[in-house]
Amino acid sequence: MNEYSIEMRIWIGSMAGDVQRAVEIDNGDFLASSADGETIIARASSASLMSLLRTADDFVAGVEVASAAMLRRDVP
Repeated sequence: MNEYSIEMRIWIGSMAGDVQRAVEIDNGDFLASSADGETIIARASSASLMSLLRTADDFVAGVEVASAAMLRRDVP
């Protein structure tokens, strides 16, 4: 059986740690993420390529929503 894996590095800037903490609750057993400076690093693996792609897509969408919400929070 094949196992597929992915590592994503998403540069977010100074709010990387806050965004990572906001989305990590959704990681479950599917994905591990951490913040390294201004970058979020996420790693996932699965026996199914489609499952892995869905996991990556969900994570990126969560990062997008969290970062947009945080940017709006900073606007007066």
